[in-house]
Amino acid sequence: SLFKGVDVHILAYNFNPKNQELLDILKSIQKGRYIRAEKIIKKLKKMGINVQMSRVLDITGNNNLIGRPHIARVMVENGNCKSVNEAFVNFLSENSPAYVLKPTPSIDKVIKIIKNAGGISVLAHPHTLCNDDYIYDFIKLGLDGIEAYYAKYTTEKVQHYNEIALKNGLIRTGGSDFHGHINDFNFMGNYSAPEFVLDEILKSK
Repeated sequence: SLFKGVDVHILAYNFNPKNQELLDILKSIQKGRYIRAEKIIKKLKKMGINVQMSRVLDITGNNNLIGRPHIARVMVENGNCKSVNEAFVNFLSENSPAYVLKPTPSIDKVIKIIKNAGGISVLAHPHTLCNDDYIYDFIKLGLDGIEAYYAKYTTEKVQHYNEIALKNGLIRTGGSDFHGHINDFNFMGNYSAPEFVLDEILKSK
Protein backbone atom coordinates (compact mmCIF):
# COMPACT_ATOMS: atom_id res chain seq x y z
CA SER A 1 0.00 0.00 0.00
CA LEU A 2 0.99 3.66 -0.30
CA PHE A 3 0.96 6.44 2.31
CA LYS A 4 2.29 9.94 1.58
CA GLY A 5 4.44 8.50 -1.19
CA VAL A 6 5.91 5.82 1.08
CA ASP A 7 5.60 2.12 0.27
CA VAL A 8 3.93 0.42 3.24
CA HIS A 9 3.52 -3.34 3.51
CA ILE A 10 0.29 -4.47 5.14
CA LEU A 11 -0.34 -8.09 6.15
CA ALA A 12 -3.82 -9.59 6.38
CA TYR A 13 -4.87 -12.38 8.74
CA ASN A 14 -8.14 -14.24 9.41
CA PHE A 15 -9.90 -12.83 6.35
CA ASN A 16 -12.59 -14.45 4.24
CA PRO A 17 -10.75 -15.56 1.07
CA LYS A 18 -14.03 -15.51 -0.88
CA ASN A 19 -14.80 -11.86 -0.16
CA GLN A 20 -15.50 -10.28 -3.56
CA GLU A 21 -14.07 -6.85 -2.73
CA LEU A 22 -10.83 -8.49 -1.65
CA LEU A 23 -10.74 -10.71 -4.74
CA ASP A 24 -11.29 -7.68 -6.98
CA ILE A 25 -8.38 -5.69 -5.57
CA LEU A 26 -6.11 -8.75 -5.67
CA LYS A 27 -7.00 -9.26 -9.31
CA SER A 28 -6.22 -5.61 -10.01
CA ILE A 29 -2.85 -5.90 -8.24
CA GLN A 30 -2.09 -9.11 -10.13
CA LYS A 31 -2.80 -7.43 -13.47
CA GLY A 32 -0.74 -4.40 -12.48
CA ARG A 33 2.23 -6.56 -11.55
CA TYR A 34 2.07 -8.33 -14.91
CA ILE A 35 2.16 -4.99 -16.72
CA ARG A 36 5.01 -3.87 -14.46
CA ALA A 37 6.98 -7.03 -15.28
CA GLU A 38 6.52 -6.36 -19.00
CA LYS A 39 7.93 -2.86 -18.53
CA ILE A 40 10.92 -4.17 -16.55
CA ILE A 41 11.64 -6.80 -19.19
CA LYS A 42 11.43 -4.14 -21.90
CA LYS A 43 13.96 -1.98 -20.05
CA LEU A 44 16.29 -4.95 -19.61
CA LYS A 45 16.03 -5.76 -23.32
CA LYS A 46 17.20 -2.24 -24.18
CA MET A 47 20.30 -3.01 -22.10
CA GLY A 48 20.92 -6.21 -24.03
CA ILE A 49 19.44 -8.52 -21.39
CA ASN A 50 16.76 -10.87 -22.69
CA VAL A 51 14.31 -12.22 -20.12
CA GLN A 52 11.52 -14.48 -21.33
CA MET A 53 8.12 -13.71 -19.82
CA SER A 54 7.10 -17.35 -20.31
CA ARG A 55 9.95 -18.46 -18.04
CA VAL A 56 9.11 -15.78 -15.47
CA LEU A 57 5.54 -17.13 -15.36
CA ASP A 58 6.86 -20.68 -14.95
CA ILE A 59 8.82 -19.61 -11.88
CA THR A 60 5.93 -17.54 -10.52
CA GLY A 61 3.67 -20.58 -10.38
CA ASN A 62 -0.09 -20.84 -10.21
CA ASN A 63 -0.81 -17.52 -8.50
CA ASN A 64 0.72 -15.49 -11.37
CA LEU A 65 1.63 -12.72 -8.91
CA ILE A 66 4.86 -11.66 -10.58
CA GLY A 67 7.54 -10.01 -8.48
CA ARG A 68 11.04 -8.79 -9.18
CA PRO A 69 12.58 -11.90 -7.56
CA HIS A 70 11.05 -14.03 -10.32
CA ILE A 71 12.65 -11.86 -12.99
CA ALA A 72 15.93 -11.91 -11.08
CA ARG A 73 15.93 -15.71 -10.99
CA VAL A 74 15.58 -15.84 -14.78
CA MET A 75 18.48 -13.41 -15.08
CA VAL A 76 20.60 -15.76 -12.97
CA GLU A 77 19.51 -18.76 -15.05
CA ASN A 78 20.48 -16.90 -18.22
CA GLY A 79 23.89 -16.01 -16.84
CA ASN A 80 23.20 -12.27 -16.74
CA CYS A 81 23.92 -12.16 -13.00
CA LYS A 82 25.63 -14.47 -10.53
CA SER A 83 22.92 -14.13 -7.91
CA VAL A 84 19.44 -12.77 -7.29
CA ASN A 85 20.96 -10.16 -5.00
CA GLU A 86 23.29 -9.00 -7.79
CA ALA A 87 20.31 -8.66 -10.14
CA PHE A 88 18.57 -6.44 -7.62
CA VAL A 89 21.60 -4.31 -6.83
CA ASN A 90 22.54 -3.70 -10.46
CA PHE A 91 19.19 -3.69 -12.24
CA LEU A 92 15.97 -4.16 -10.26
CA SER A 93 16.13 -2.22 -7.00
CA GLU A 94 14.84 1.32 -6.62
CA ASN A 95 17.02 3.84 -8.49
CA SER A 96 18.46 1.01 -10.63
CA PRO A 97 18.15 1.20 -14.45
CA ALA A 98 15.37 -1.39 -14.89
CA TYR A 99 13.29 -0.42 -11.85
CA VAL A 100 9.59 0.22 -12.35
CA LEU A 101 7.28 1.41 -9.57
CA LYS A 102 4.70 -1.21 -8.69
CA PRO A 103 0.96 -0.42 -8.77
CA THR A 104 -0.03 0.30 -5.19
CA PRO A 105 -3.43 1.09 -3.59
CA SER A 106 -3.66 3.55 -0.70
CA ILE A 107 -3.21 2.20 2.82
CA ASP A 108 -6.63 3.38 3.98
CA LYS A 109 -8.24 1.45 1.13
CA VAL A 110 -6.25 -1.68 1.96
CA ILE A 111 -7.12 -1.56 5.66
CA LYS A 112 -10.79 -0.99 4.85
CA ILE A 113 -10.96 -3.92 2.43
CA ILE A 114 -9.26 -6.25 4.92
CA LYS A 115 -11.78 -5.25 7.59
CA ASN A 116 -14.68 -5.69 5.18
CA ALA A 117 -13.37 -9.20 4.49
CA GLY A 118 -13.51 -9.94 8.22
CA GLY A 119 -9.75 -9.86 8.66
CA ILE A 120 -7.16 -7.97 10.67
CA SER A 121 -4.53 -5.65 9.19
CA VAL A 122 -0.94 -5.71 10.41
CA LEU A 123 1.96 -3.41 9.59
CA ALA A 124 4.94 -5.43 8.36
CA HIS A 125 8.54 -4.56 9.36
CA PRO A 126 7.70 -1.08 10.75
CA HIS A 127 11.39 -0.23 11.13
CA THR A 128 11.66 0.27 7.35
CA LEU A 129 9.45 3.36 7.62
CA CYS A 130 12.08 5.09 9.79
CA ASN A 131 9.29 7.07 11.43
CA ASP A 132 7.13 5.75 14.27
CA ASP A 133 4.66 8.60 13.72
CA TYR A 134 3.36 6.67 10.73
CA ILE A 135 2.27 3.85 13.05
CA TYR A 136 -0.04 6.23 14.91
CA ASP A 137 -1.39 7.56 11.61
CA PHE A 138 -2.21 3.99 10.59
CA ILE A 139 -3.88 3.26 13.94
CA LYS A 140 -6.27 6.15 13.21
CA LEU A 141 -7.05 4.46 9.88
CA GLY A 142 -7.96 1.23 11.68
CA LEU A 143 -4.68 -0.73 11.79
CA ASP A 144 -5.01 -3.80 14.04
CA GLY A 145 -1.41 -4.84 14.66
CA ILE A 146 2.31 -4.56 13.96
CA GLU A 147 5.07 -7.04 13.24
CA ALA A 148 6.78 -6.89 16.62
CA TYR A 149 9.09 -9.80 15.80
CA TYR A 150 11.20 -9.78 12.66
CA ALA A 151 14.29 -11.58 11.38
CA LYS A 152 16.53 -8.49 11.40
CA TYR A 153 15.36 -6.94 14.67
CA THR A 154 17.75 -6.40 17.52
CA THR A 155 16.56 -7.16 21.05
CA GLU A 156 16.01 -3.43 21.50
CA LYS A 157 13.82 -3.25 18.39
CA VAL A 158 11.70 -6.17 19.57
CA GLN A 159 11.18 -4.47 22.92
CA HIS A 160 10.42 -1.14 21.25
CA TYR A 161 7.68 -2.49 18.99
CA ASN A 162 6.23 -4.66 21.74
CA GLU A 163 5.87 -1.53 23.88
CA ILE A 164 4.12 0.35 21.08
CA ALA A 165 1.77 -2.59 20.51
CA LEU A 166 0.88 -3.03 24.18
CA LYS A 167 0.34 0.70 24.78
CA ASN A 168 -1.96 1.01 21.77
CA GLY A 169 -3.86 -2.26 21.94
CA LEU A 170 -2.27 -3.67 18.80
CA ILE A 171 -1.93 -7.34 17.95
CA ARG A 172 1.69 -8.52 17.77
CA THR A 173 2.85 -10.73 14.94
CA GLY A 174 6.19 -11.98 13.65
CA GLY A 175 7.77 -13.14 10.44
CA SER A 176 10.92 -13.82 8.48
CA ASP A 177 9.96 -11.70 5.43
CA PHE A 178 10.87 -14.64 3.20
CA HIS A 179 10.52 -13.72 -0.49
CA GLY A 180 12.67 -16.43 -2.00
CA HIS A 181 16.41 -16.94 -1.89
CA ILE A 182 17.52 -13.32 -1.95
CA ASN A 183 19.07 -12.79 1.48
CA ASP A 184 20.63 -15.21 3.94
CA PHE A 185 18.99 -13.67 7.00
CA ASN A 186 15.41 -14.58 6.18
CA PHE A 187 15.44 -18.13 4.87
CA MET A 188 12.20 -19.87 5.77
CA GLY A 189 12.56 -21.60 9.13
CA ASN A 190 15.54 -19.54 10.29
CA TYR A 191 13.41 -17.28 12.45
CA SER A 192 10.36 -17.76 14.64
CA ALA A 193 8.10 -15.70 16.90
CA PRO A 194 6.82 -16.58 20.39
CA GLU A 195 3.80 -18.91 20.58
CA PHE A 196 1.58 -16.21 22.08
CA VAL A 197 1.72 -14.41 18.72
CA LEU A 198 -0.44 -17.14 17.20
CA ASP A 199 -2.81 -16.93 20.16
CA GLU A 200 -3.25 -13.18 19.66
CA ILE A 201 -4.00 -13.65 15.97
CA LEU A 202 -6.53 -16.43 16.60
CA LYS A 203 -8.24 -14.54 19.42
CA SER A 204 -8.63 -11.49 17.20
CA LYS A 205 -11.17 -13.30 15.05
